[in-house]
Amino acid sequence: ATQAALLAGFSMAFLEMSVHLHGLHFNPVAKGLLHLFSTLCVCANVFVVSVITFVSVWGSGKALRGKDGSMSKVVEGMNKERWLIFYTFGVGLMAQLAAVASSTWLLMQKEVALVATVMCMGTMYALLSNA
Repeated sequence: ATQAALLAGFSMAFLEMSVHLHGLHFNPVAKGLLHLFSTLCVCANVFVVSVITFVSVWGSGKALRGKDGSMSKVVEGMNKERWLIFYTFGVGLMAQLAAVASSTWLLMQKEVALVATVMCMGTMYALLSNA
């Protein structure tokens, strides 16, 4: 949950930064992609933080105060939610990297932006292939 909150904060910084990017020389496609991926990252990571909070609070409460056998039901339910949490965190992480790649085209020279984008895509590939 802490990492998801941190990524959401980074995305909010991207959205705040893009407010100051006005002018004809800024690529509207790159700016639109930055907004799209930053918003996706914020939404995915807020979802992760919320679901983890629900699972932690309600799951432990039900396990402690529930009927006999409620502990095994809670563990089963938490394991089901775990995959949704991991998947959504991954979506947020990929969106964060895509937002970084988009921002390079707004802030850097084209040659440097290309190298930075390739680095972001390489990181995305490494994360996806090892997940």
